[in-house]
Amino acid sequence: MSTHANDPKHVALILDGNRRWAKRRGLPAMKGHWHGLYKGLWPVVLSAPEQGITHLTAWGFSTENWNRSPSELEYLFKLFERGIRNRVNELNHQNIRINAIGQIDRFPKKLQDVLREAMERTGGNDGMTFTLALSYGGRSELVAAAKKLAGKKPHEITEESFGKALYDPDLPDVDLIVRTSGEQRLSGFMPWQGTYAELIFSKKQWPDFRPSDLAAAIREFRGRQRRFGA
Repeated sequence: MSTHANDPKHVALILDGNRRWAKRRGLPAMKGHWHGLYKGLWPVVLSAPEQGITHLTAWGFSTENWNRSPSELEYLFKLFERGIRNRVNELNHQNIRINAIGQIDRFPKKLQDVLREAMERTGGNDGMTFTLALSYGGRSELVAAAKKLAGKKPHEITEESFGKALYDPDLPDVDLIVRTSGEQRLSGFMPWQGTYAELIFSKKQWPDFRPSDLAAAIREFRGRQRRFGA
């Protein structure tokens, strides 16, 4: 396991490029999503604890993704459901806790049940926490937090109280955000938790991203001098 003093503890991933990966190969978009999950995500998740990571968050489905075709959405929901069900034993064996943030109640009940069961089964694990951001949007999270605080008096609304109103108040600030597919923007991902995160943009499309690419991103992170407004 990595023990470097400058290792990022919370790494967040923007999984971009599944559909473009498939299109480049003349394949349907669904194949890109399949490869993104089984060839990209799961190997990276299982390798992350060896990199010294204690929290890994993956943006698997944004609030904007609801605009995709009904057939693609149905496929994605079944892919998430099967993927979590098939891997929960392995993640549990590796002492990895499964977590989820976002508008989870918008998903089909079957997927919600699978997520809840996985979270309950792995809830006692004290190794790395793997958080799936599903139906997640940064602005939506901030609006939801503001609604929770709407009845508070002005002096009661502080950075601390606002942080506790987020989807998961126990999720620590993000140290490193990695986005794949060459896009150099955050698209509203974790605006509160990622305020001081270092950013790395990989040209690889997500299905081609491997544990070695995560290790390379961490090596680049180690070489940076972080400044928190100083």
